[in-house]
Amino acid sequence: MKILVVSATAMETAIFSTHYQNDLNKDKYSVEMLITGVGTVNTAYHLLKKVINNHFDIVIQAGIGGTFDKEIALGDVFFISED
Repeated sequence: MKILVVSATAMETAIFSTHYQNDLNKDKYSVEMLITGVGTVNTAYHLLKKVINNHFDIVIQAGIGGTFDKEIALGDVFFISED
C-alpha cells in the first residue's frame, strides 16, 4: 500500500515520521511525506504536482488545521470525508 502524508510544516508530522522510521512494517507499507508550506495555495500546488505523476492508495492530510470556531477545543480530532 502506497501512502502519502501531507502537512504544511515538518513539525506537524515529526512524531509520525519518527514512528514510521522505527516501527512501521516497511514491507507492507510505503509512506512518503510531503511538506507543502502554509496555506491552501501552497498545499494545492505541491499536492497536485505530487499526485499528477504518482499513484497513492491513500492520501492523509495531517496537521494542526487552524480554526476560528471557539466551540472547537484545542486537540479535537476531525475526519473530513467530503468537502
